[in-house]
Amino acid sequence: MRPNNTLKFLGRLIGFIFLIAAPPTLQAATFIGNGGSAQDIDLDAALAIINDGSRNVSTDSKTLCTCSEGWVDNDLCRVLSQLSDEERKACRDLLVKHAPELGELSKRDSKLRFEWADSPMSVRILNNSTRKVDAVSQVEKETIIVNRQRFFEMPLMFRTALITHELFHFVKINGEHTDDEKPAPPFKSGRSMLDTLGAALTMESFERQSFDEIRDLESVSRSKRRNWVYVDFQGTNHPSTPSKRLLKKSNSGGSSFTYAWRPNELGFHIGLTSDTYEGSYRSKITVKEDISLLGLGINYRINPVRYYLSKWNETHLTVGLTALTGDSEYEASSAGVAKKDQAKVLGGSGGIRALMALNNGFWLSIGAELRHIRYEYKKLNIKTIENQSVFTLGGAYGF
Repeated sequence: MRPNNTLKFLGRLIGFIFLIAAPPTLQAATFIGNGGSAQDIDLDAALAIINDGSRNVSTDSKTLCTCSEGWVDNDLCRVLSQLSDEERKACRDLLVKHAPELGELSKRDSKLRFEWADSPMSVRILNNSTRKVDAVSQVEKETIIVNRQRFFEMPLMFRTALITHELFHFVKINGEHTDDEKPAPPFKSGRSMLDTLGAALTMESFERQSFDEIRDLESVSRSKRRNWVYVDFQGTNHPSTPSKRLLKKSNSGGSSFTYAWRPNELGFHIGLTSDTYEGSYRSKITVKEDISLLGLGINYRINPVRYYLSKWNETHLTVGLTALTGDSEYEASSAGVAKKDQAKVLGGSGGIRALMALNNGFWLSIGAELRHIRYEYKKLNIKTIENQSVFTLGGAYGF
């Protein structure tokens, strides 16, 4: 493979990919109703815990707005441990009074909508400066905007506390909606009050431990990860090799390694593929061909499955287009006489991959691909154009 030609090819390919992919899709947000969409199991879980907790808030609870010994080192518990007696009483009264409203807001058929943001967010505060935030509530639009990446990086407890804080913006306390920056006696500010209510409801829910099936989902692999590594074994069918002088049968096998970066639904990938054919022709001629390919392309994630609070919620498909370049080496030998040649390979492929969630970031991967490649062995005077069917089985890791 000639280095100059390869660099020119890759440069043009990279430019083409960014030309078609650079529009706002990279920063696009996804609108969803309460209960999430097919890939938002983490939002489903937080809302389910809030709904369960709000239905079980009681004046008889001895732990409401406090922390038991088992949670003293938890950051949410530290919020509650710093409360004054007056703030603690206000916390209990507000939770008991407004729990029914919180329950309605956290239901799957709530009027509220959620919007994912794929870039950092900030809000303007009283002194005209800005403060970075993980979520923003727009009461007039009945919408909560959540930083997608930050949300998925949080433990379940902190997701629950964050969403509880935001839901309370839609509850009228003392006749008005709470502003984070304004005073909210006996608390220092509205933000301090809502942080307290979020921490208190979350700690009370986790103290009761009435949602083990939800906590079990924490170890399930998540489809919304930015970085992906795929390792596959592949079988290739060559149904239309035009030159019988290659003396090849119809099947070969190999492996591939691919890295993908997917900030949201649209992503990019780069990969290496090795395909080897070894066989004999009429029991007299031994044939071997090795094809090594570098691929660069774009891919798109689709979540077709919708099961509420289920690991199957994370099952997804990726479809992709890939430009290919690489090398091919061919050798045919008989009775100690061998003919060898090398060629540069160019081509492209389109494929689909199904990924089924395992645990701790790992996935089972099954795929199919249509690949078109062309190359020429000039010494042997053999020009080859192939349309290949490729089937893959392997694993993936998302992080």
